[in-house]
Amino acid sequence: MIRGTWFSKWQFMEMLKLSTNYAMNLSDPQVKVNNCIPVLKFLIISCLELAAAVIIKTMTKTARIYAAAIVFSAVLLLSCSAQQSSPDLPDCDISQGPCAKTVMNRQVVLEISPRPVEAMKELSFRLTAEGCREREIFLDLTMPGMYMGENRVVLRRVRGAYEGKGIIPRCPSGRRLWQATIDIPGTGKVSYRFDVAR
Repeated sequence: MIRGTWFSKWQFMEMLKLSTNYAMNLSDPQVKVNNCIPVLKFLIISCLELAAAVIIKTMTKTARIYAAAIVFSAVLLLSCSAQQSSPDLPDCDISQGPCAKTVMNRQVVLEISPRPVEAMKELSFRLTAEGCREREIFLDLTMPGMYMGENRVVLRRVRGAYEGKGIIPRCPSGRRLWQATIDIPGTGKVSYRFDVAR
């Protein structure tokens, strides 16, 4: 590392590893927005290291590496911004019928009835998950970008599927986008974003 700077080689390589891991998973719909954090840290560290190199006038090969790292992380942050916008859009038209997703090569299908799905009405939730043998699993309802309180639906195993009842509150602001998240033991988390009917 450049003499007189604040970060060790180990710290720099850790940030590089995290940023690269993020880049390799950009196409994964399950990538979380908080994966932007290591990219941002990597960008800040690279900028500080390069600035220190300029100040002490040691534009060595290492300094040029930092310059390249800044470009690399800036590109990642642009991709990161695109990832942040996707949680504001539905990825499932639940009012038209069941929604299917694949997690760990296993199909997970969510169905909500009656249709169209409306707020402030008792709803029936039905989930089929390949390979799941739990007696019950939990479905959490949240509104992206706005806290609406905890809203958990217990899904109990019934004839090879999981069923439960719950209510989706009406948002005072008029927002209609909701997210259903299920953590399936042995499979992982799966989320469905959908609009409720007006």
